[in-house]
Amino acid sequence: MLLKERYQIVSVLSAGAFGQTYIALDTHRADNPKCVVKHIKPAGEDRRYFTSLSHRVRAETETLKKLGHHEQIPTLLDCFDYAQQFYLVLELIEGHPLSEEMPLSQRCNKRWSEERVVGLLREVLTILEFVHGEGIMHSDLKPDNLIRRAGDNKLCLIDFGAAQQIDKDFELALSGCYERPLDATKNNLENLPLGYIPAEQLTSNAKPSSDIYALGLIAILALTGLEPTQLNLDLDTREVIWKDLVPVSDKLVSIINKMVRYDFQDRYQSASDVLRSLSNMPVINQQPEKKSLTFKVPNFKLKIPKSFFVRGMGLGIAANSIVVAGGMYTLSQVSTSEGGTDVLYKATEEYQTGDLKQAIALAQSIPSTSPAYPEAQVALREWRHNWNIAAAEFMAAEKAFNEGRWLDVLQEARQIPDIYFWNQKVEVLVEQAKPNLEAEAQELLQKAYSRASLKDFSGALQYLKQIPNDTPSGVLVEQKLSEYTEKQRIKADYLLQQAYNRAELKDFTGAIRFIKQIPEGTTAYAKVKPKIAEYSEQQLLQAKSEKDTMSNATYRSGIQQQSRRREVRTIRDINPGTRLQEINAKSHM
Repeated sequence: MLLKERYQIVSVLSAGAFGQTYIALDTHRADNPKCVVKHIKPAGEDRRYFTSLSHRVRAETETLKKLGHHEQIPTLLDCFDYAQQFYLVLELIEGHPLSEEMPLSQRCNKRWSEERVVGLLREVLTILEFVHGEGIMHSDLKPDNLIRRAGDNKLCLIDFGAAQQIDKDFELALSGCYERPLDATKNNLENLPLGYIPAEQLTSNAKPSSDIYALGLIAILALTGLEPTQLNLDLDTREVIWKDLVPVSDKLVSIINKMVRYDFQDRYQSASDVLRSLSNMPVINQQPEKKSLTFKVPNFKLKIPKSFFVRGMGLGIAANSIVVAGGMYTLSQVSTSEGGTDVLYKATEEYQTGDLKQAIALAQSIPSTSPAYPEAQVALREWRHNWNIAAAEFMAAEKAFNEGRWLDVLQEARQIPDIYFWNQKVEVLVEQAKPNLEAEAQELLQKAYSRASLKDFSGALQYLKQIPNDTPSGVLVEQKLSEYTEKQRIKADYLLQQAYNRAELKDFTGAIRFIKQIPEGTTAYAKVKPKIAEYSEQQLLQAKSEKDTMSNATYRSGIQQQSRRREVRTIRDINPGTRLQEINAKSHM
């Protein structure tokens, strides 16, 4: 497929319900260099959503124009609209996401050294220093949005779909030239951070220090192997608890702690401030150097067509859904295909828009000699399978909606595979269910509190796990899940110890009663089955021993009774009777 009579699509990098990201060849340039085409497909007929979308797309385009001359930010090469859809053409960054370098757990041997983390901080802070200096906040900094470029081993910052302008009043407030009203800068202490997103950003009050917060959490992940959602927060201060998890110098702990302060006013206010604090710390880059494979983008002025932003099409998605395919511009797993690509793309369109039969027919028409044939065969298998799942999940969501089970509507909707046709159908149900979701979530939360007050942490966890993260109550759920899981573990260990105590007293019935109360999912639960088997066997041996003891006692008692009866009979045999006869001694003389 040739877009704008220029960009030859050679492979699909990723695809979603509302757009795709492709690898393409720029046929108007020497050597036909590769580039990334970000394709945004509005859907529906609601003009309100389109207005929001057009503003967001324009903002991303202007941001990339402004920042793209930095060597570690992808350059926007072109933008256009075609058939009432949007296209952004960007420089291709060949490499892998930083997330692939991150340790998977606290015990993972991929955990970073302190020196390497300092190097990471310096490199990313230098990029942020430039971005913030241009009046832009990235607002979505995370390991997946940092690409390790294969050519020179440098980190590149991608995906500016959520970028925001820095509030000029805030900049003046920092410089001391303007005093903001107290309530304009006060953080809302009722909010909790969510992943790499700090509390103020959740209330649409993002600051440059919001990006610094996210980078601090990336540093903690590299050092500890723990994702933000796995870290504990101090219940009083809301600060991240991490420094005792791994040995780290006090200076680096102090720097990172200041980066991730809960209140944005207590953090470093600029990337430059953090860099100054890091200036005397040792640094090491443990990534191997590689020969450059990237191409240099020439300087040119990009003109954005007005029609790109003014077409009256609709959009049936939320405003934050326009970041297509996560902005991941990497060639780690991409292979080029030529013949049959157009047919496969058309088949994918038919599949996404609901014509499964036509999609299958098109995919089956691709000849076995085409480079696209293997991909088409995989698609055929996945399409049939995913279509059946989507249909079944939609029916379940519809049934839940009709029965007023609002949380189940959301849960079933989440199980639907990424097929636009089915996503659009279930979205209608979800939107209608949303007003009732929070009430149901609050009810579950209160039930969880009630069970926890009775020390039934397993029951509390069952209620909490039913609450979706994207409800207002869901922000509190992650914290409570961690708290109740730990309390469940402590109670399980207590029950196990009580079982041991009863067993030591030979009360195996009592021991089994305690051991059966240990909930699944705890470390102590591994002892349940073996100990029940052991104590049951001890019960049998104890019962047999008691039976033998009783039998012996009964036998001895019987012998004693027989002995007494024989003694009685002997005495009776010599009994002279009740009348004694007097003997006349003289008659025997």
